[in-house]
Amino acid sequence: MTDPGSVMPPPAGGRQDDWITQLLDKLDEVIERVRSKTTEPLAKLARYLVYLALLAVAGMTLLALLLIMLVRLLAIIPGPMWTGYAGVAVFFTILGTVFWRKAVKATR
Repeated sequence: MTDPGSVMPPPAGGRQDDWITQLLDKLDEVIERVRSKTTEPLAKLARYLVYLALLAVAGMTLLALLLIMLVRLLAIIPGPMWTGYAGVAVFFTILGTVFWRKAVKATR
């Protein structure tokens, strides 16, 4: 009886098994090369897109909360409430005008 941990001798058709093993190794190499050129870059791109989407959602949420906080802080100022809303409107109008001019200059 042989020890189960021992290495078994190669079968009688060793030469045929050798070229089959080489063929399978070459096929494995080709598959690995194709995967590294296609699947890995796509997975990396998908990962970056997910992180970008998460960052965009978090950024928009933060911007909305800051805007709400700004309007609430302007409500503390004595006087009519419409002055706070008018101040926010003027700020965003000026900001939009600046960005619009930059966009027009970039397209020329």
